[in-house]
Amino acid sequence: MSSYSQVLSFTFPQSEKGTYPNGAPFSLSDIVNGNVLENVWQSNNLESQGISLKEFSDYVSIVPFAENAQFIRAKYQTMLARKGLNNAEISVLEREFNLELEKEGRKNVMLSVTVPFTSPISGSLAKKIVSDIPKAWSQQAIKKLGVISLPIVEAENVKDEIQKSGSPFQIVDYFYKSADALNHSLTTISNYPGGETLKDSETGLSVLDLKQRISDLNRYWILDFDNYLQQRNQPSEIDIRSAEIRLKELQDKKSKFLGDAKTYKASLQDYDSLKQSNPAQEIAMRNQQNGSNLQLQGDSVQKLIDLGSQNKDAEFRQELVKKRVEAELKANDMDQEIIRLDRRVIAARKGIQKNNIDPEKFSFYTSEIWTQLIYASKSIKRIQAVQASKFSDGDGQLFTASAVNKAYASSISGILFTPVIGLFMIFFAIMVGHLARSVIAKEQPLVSA
Repeated sequence: MSSYSQVLSFTFPQSEKGTYPNGAPFSLSDIVNGNVLENVWQSNNLESQGISLKEFSDYVSIVPFAENAQFIRAKYQTMLARKGLNNAEISVLEREFNLELEKEGRKNVMLSVTVPFTSPISGSLAKKIVSDIPKAWSQQAIKKLGVISLPIVEAENVKDEIQKSGSPFQIVDYFYKSADALNHSLTTISNYPGGETLKDSETGLSVLDLKQRISDLNRYWILDFDNYLQQRNQPSEIDIRSAEIRLKELQDKKSKFLGDAKTYKASLQDYDSLKQSNPAQEIAMRNQQNGSNLQLQGDSVQKLIDLGSQNKDAEFRQELVKKRVEAELKANDMDQEIIRLDRRVIAARKGIQKNNIDPEKFSFYTSEIWTQLIYASKSIKRIQAVQASKFSDGDGQLFTASAVNKAYASSISGILFTPVIGLFMIFFAIMVGHLARSVIAKEQPLVSA
């Protein structure tokens, strides 16, 4: 068997968390999915060479590749060599080793195409196929699935219909929500690696500059406009009731998020308590699942590696913590809107019937606030376009690749998969057996009567 391999390094840092730049789920199987392999199979005319799609798929494999795996192993081997480690400490080391090795393995992968010697695929074609597979995956993921396209606040989404037909109470409410949406987009951008350093290519404003502008817009314009309307305009009963209904919905959602966070936290505490209650039994059970009676107290780090591959504790805990934090953040994000809406409803209920808005001042406020919202929205769109381009390399790919290396099967079992070589080895073994018996027969001394 001849194996042609290439190490791929992902150009988007979200790969470490199992997502594409746009947040969609990402896994190694995406690179060798059916659509990708069929595309490569067709483009290289493998069917005309007598190779079916199923056969070709069997040739392809992909595995995580940690460049510093040896360093990680050596580090944990040193830790395990310390005397006096108890089962609980060994269990912690096991989880940490598995987590670190898994994290490193998400940055790089090794893609291989292994073909029998009898295959019509030549060496040069095999190397081309190895290079074609990640390119086909990257092209399909970017163009068809849009994995690097990020949520963009389009200027068209900040519409002016509300200004034409909405009441003053509704207009202010819409301004608040639009500013919140823009600020949320900027926060999302800044959460990506290097996001805070991005700038609008046209104005030179950074993400932090725009966040400050929107903060000032909220504080000095929209809030001022809101206070002016509270003094000059009495909202209708419909406006007030609509605001009260939405306020109740927001409060209910916040309570639900906080309840979810509390449940995740309690689940994590129960899980940790259960695991710490009898760590020796846990270790023994894992030894049994691994098919070995060796205890994890020897000097063999390979045992730790084997158990680490079985262990999902760290991943499970991470998921619980992630869900708890997400629920708490969602609840916190709703605080500002709840407080603001509650204040406006109370003010509207206490107000007296009045309607003496100055048309010119009203127009001045709405025009200025609207202009700043559109300005920020377009600037964010340009920043996100720059950000999206940073998730691929100069060739527009989701990866960079090493040179394709060729290797031969390193075990007799691998060679026997090739029918011709297998038959030759069987014939050779039979001949050696006959020869050995002949030599033994000649050297056997005669026994006298």
